[in-house]
Amino acid sequence: MELVYTNAANTTIQATLDDKETLGNLTGPGVFYVPTDPANAEYQDIIANNYKVSPYEPPPVPEWMTGPAREWLAQRREQRATVCRALLEEET
Repeated sequence: MELVYTNAANTTIQATLDDKETLGNLTGPGVFYVPTDPANAEYQDIIANNYKVSPYEPPPVPEWMTGPAREWLAQRREQRATVCRALLEEET
């Protein structure tokens, strides 16, 4: 079983299950997306069993990208993170 956060806000976990592995109500093989909601059975299973969830890592910047494009991408990622944080704060 491999568990990885899918975004910087840690709102969803990508769960990759091998054949016959289970997580909550899910059974592998397959790739599933689990919301980090305490009411979710799969998330409860992750917490109850203290499964390790790997941190989110943004995709690498392509080598062919020029300097100005790299700067734009860095700004875009930061702006996206700011908006996502604001949306999360709005919901709570």
